[in-house]
Amino acid sequence: MPTTTKKITSVHYYNCGNCVNRLGFVYRDQSFRKRVFPSGVFLIKHSEHGYVLFDTGYSLNIYKTGWRGWLYRLLNPTHISREEEIVIQLKKDGVTPKDIRYVVLSHLHPDHIGGLKFFNQSRIIITKDSYRTYQHPNTTDLLFPALLPSWFESHALKLEDMPLKQATHTGLNGYDLFGDGSLILTPLEGHTHGHLGAFIPGELLLAGDACWGEDLMKPSRNMRRIINLIHHDHKAFLKTLQTLSRLNQQGIRLCFSHDQYEQKELLRAK
Repeated sequence: MPTTTKKITSVHYYNCGNCVNRLGFVYRDQSFRKRVFPSGVFLIKHSEHGYVLFDTGYSLNIYKTGWRGWLYRLLNPTHISREEEIVIQLKKDGVTPKDIRYVVLSHLHPDHIGGLKFFNQSRIIITKDSYRTYQHPNTTDLLFPALLPSWFESHALKLEDMPLKQATHTGLNGYDLFGDGSLILTPLEGHTHGHLGAFIPGELLLAGDACWGEDLMKPSRNMRRIINLIHHDHKAFLKTLQTLSRLNQQGIRLCFSHDQYEQKELLRAK
């Protein structure tokens, strides 16, 4: 199998807005200091297949989501500017929407799908469970239809329906997107039904909201009950945390959507 670093030539991080919360409202053993949670987007470049975008961050449309959006922003103060939208940041790096072959959505919360509207020439990869959430959302699903473009259904590819070779790497079961072992799309259940990560074997795991920060992995085992209600399956969430801890001990870098990164470039081919 070709080495990962020869196939995945780079991974770049973009901060596309943020929300602010007090840690003590979420975790029992934390102070009530405010913490900024960036909305991270990750651009993966494959040497043969081009660009894959993992999530799309917030967009200005979060301010156009009616009373549900108003309540969301009240409980979860949200900030996004035009310059922070993913399409503007990619343009500055010489990448246009038509360059993005796939957009992989970890799940359908507003801080992950806000910028989806810009990528009408890309195929959108989600899990079947995420698609069912789109079709039959509950209030706790935090799905705002105004953030999903009219062409969403015609561009959506359900991961389980794609002719992908199923692969196992470092104990993670998933789908080999390009059939060369370079990028494995792997379920990380718990936060939402069908929550999805992207694994570059031997290098790093883009883990979405499987946890809200690497430093919060331990506190996440002792979350306040109201937060547990947001998780679709809290037992599965805790099991995923165990898997992440094991990977971290094996030297796999964990990249969560709401961590802060000092450098944009997270991976460069050797």
